[in-house]
Amino acid sequence: MATPHKDSKSGVYYFRMAVPKDLVPIIGKTAFKTSLKTKSLTEAKRIFPSYLEEAHREIELAKLKLSDEPSVNLTVRDCVILAERWYMRVRDRMEASGDFTEILVREAQWCGGEYQFHEFGLSDTLPISGSEIVRATESQLRELAGDLREHIESQLDIEGIAVPFTSADFIQLGRAFYPYVIRLESLCRARYKDDWTYQPLNCELADKELSVRSEVNAAPIMLNTRSITSVKTQAISAVLEDFIVVEKAKVNAKSARSKTLDETKSRISKLITFLGDHDVTKFKRSDIVKLRDILCLIPKTSDKSLLARPVAEQIRICEEKKMKRYAANTVIKDLKLLSRVFSHAIDRGFIETNPVNGVTIKSSGDKSQVKAAKGYTESDIQLIFKDEVFHVEDAPKIYDMACYWIPLICRYTGARINEIAQLRKVDVCKSESGIDYLYIRQGDEQNVKTVSSVREIPIPEHIKELGFLDYVASTTDWLFPKLPTNMYGDKGLKIGQWWGKRVRSKSIVIAQPSHAFRHTFKTQMRSLFIEDSVSDAITGHAATTEGGRYGTVALEVKKVAIDKLPRLDLQRIW
Repeated sequence: MATPHKDSKSGVYYFRMAVPKDLVPIIGKTAFKTSLKTKSLTEAKRIFPSYLEEAHREIELAKLKLSDEPSVNLTVRDCVILAERWYMRVRDRMEASGDFTEILVREAQWCGGEYQFHEFGLSDTLPISGSEIVRATESQLRELAGDLREHIESQLDIEGIAVPFTSADFIQLGRAFYPYVIRLESLCRARYKDDWTYQPLNCELADKELSVRSEVNAAPIMLNTRSITSVKTQAISAVLEDFIVVEKAKVNAKSARSKTLDETKSRISKLITFLGDHDVTKFKRSDIVKLRDILCLIPKTSDKSLLARPVAEQIRICEEKKMKRYAANTVIKDLKLLSRVFSHAIDRGFIETNPVNGVTIKSSGDKSQVKAAKGYTESDIQLIFKDEVFHVEDAPKIYDMACYWIPLICRYTGARINEIAQLRKVDVCKSESGIDYLYIRQGDEQNVKTVSSVREIPIPEHIKELGFLDYVASTTDWLFPKLPTNMYGDKGLKIGQWWGKRVRSKSIVIAQPSHAFRHTFKTQMRSLFIEDSVSDAITGHAATTEGGRYGTVALEVKKVAIDKLPRLDLQRIW
């Protein structure tokens, strides 16, 4: 009989159960292992059965998936019910956290005295658009189901249902989920506009019973099972650990998303030190308000001796020494991160409401200064590219020719610094019409931010005149092999830090020296009367309107636009 294990060093009991070898690829780990957060054997035995029940449930579901046989036969109505349940789950999670980027990313840029918005939604990754679902072919519907596979399977897992990806039922699920994707995007747009009353859908089917019954739920479970509510004794740190494990299972270990999750874990762990590592069910909105107030008053410092002092003393010292505090936007970001963990607790059934929901803080920053600091001025550009790196062949270059080519390419194309830093020789291509271009893509040790980031960028004529193609010919694999790669596969980090120091050494005050190239590029394109659809295609921004998503921008059109940019006063030195 399975029993709690005791850690020999800490004395804390934990649950451990091996995963059958044939199911490891499906479950994604070799064993279930979770701390029971108690040194009491009596308490550990009380909690243990719920973990065992959940582990057996996952194993039974994995067996069904491995068999590639459906556990049920779904009707069209069943598919719609599942889609509506998914819609409600995602909707409630996003509204609880205030983070809608899971479905729709919206970027604001200040231009010509007003904000211009750029959107990228889940539907932008799908093979059909709008009413095309009505006349979609079987091949298109299969591709649609494949693109929505992660979302569909997440709901099937919750229901304890196994539906093979290759089955007709799965294709029908893709068709059923699609309208709910569109409705979620509509909801996200309303929330981005601070409209919290709009509801694109009255959910009338989600609470209806399916015509089928989950075989996983019906499967016999070992031991005397208890309700999953016994897991509600989990401390918030345990919920955080579970959240990170679940989210990391969805991404590549060497990806920007994985890095974000590590940062999230680190930051929330610090917030927990202020909140206290209590049972997740014990937190109230007043606790989050107290946390918000603390974050607004403590000093922004890396002084470990100061951070080790009681909060009240930190606040007093900060006030007396007039130390810098965390910006309102930083506090808002922290609360959003924390909200995601509480939303995960809701998904797990530990709590019913998110205590972070509704806790806000007003930003009091000087917005005019923020706008002015996003992009380079023309005088900034002239000053930056007078640097000896661009004029003296043997000038010191810590990362070899990456120090020369990457800033130049970013200036002429508005590309992200990491997109250029991770290029390989094979990514420098020539079109059938003879246009040389850079292929920005997802590949081996190469990452892109969004689907729209995958694109072809014509190589500016001036860049070619400076000898770039000759440089490319001299390389073997990576264009910039001297650039170090961090644990997340990011080759742009160090060159970005180097560039930031170089820019600031010239007394240029700017928030993001590398990203500023993108803002500058967009501004210059507009000053040249280049349509946003063209510049978006160059920079990899998604279209903001339904009409803008139709058609493509030809490589020839992009090249004409790029070559209209004012030339830098540079001569070939390489």
